[in-house]
Amino acid sequence: MTETEAGRVLAVCRIALLVVVAGIQPVLSLPGVHGTADWSAFFALAGVTVVAACWVLRGRAVPMPVALAGAVVVLAASAVATWVVPPDELFGDQHWSFGLAGWHLLVLLLDRPAFAVGALAMQVAVNLGRLVTTTPADRAEIGGGGDRGAQRDQLPAGHARAGAAGLPAGAAGRRRRRRA
Repeated sequence: MTETEAGRVLAVCRIALLVVVAGIQPVLSLPGVHGTADWSAFFALAGVTVVAACWVLRGRAVPMPVALAGAVVVLAASAVATWVVPPDELFGDQHWSFGLAGWHLLVLLLDRPAFAVGALAMQVAVNLGRLVTTTPADRAEIGGGGDRGAQRDQLPAGHARAGAAGLPAGAAGRRRRRRA
């Protein structure tokens, strides 16, 4: 493939990515946008799309200074939109910015793979940071048990704790001895 053919392929890829971003942002993201911070992030991403379109629709790569500034805006908007999502919705519809920010970064940095990978890694790191800082601290919550762990430890007087496979404590011990 010659250099001009490669340039045409990249131009078509940039336009295809721009169309995906312009189509995805309003259709899939708007239902999850709530509150001032979300709207600010949404419009920041829309602005990045418009700025990138100035070059992409002419078949050109977004210039490096514009692409880097746009990537900073995308990462900041993604961080803002991610941090306002309630912890129980991080994998739900309200976390509209997670996938969308990656598409914006690709539109901006398609011609610069090292920068694209770095920016995508930063975006994932921000989302992982949010997830880690909001995870439940005790094992019962992590396992989905909520308060059941505390309730299980407080058996009424005279009740023995169940052993392996739901058997009474004495039966579980007899079962282990037979196998030995």
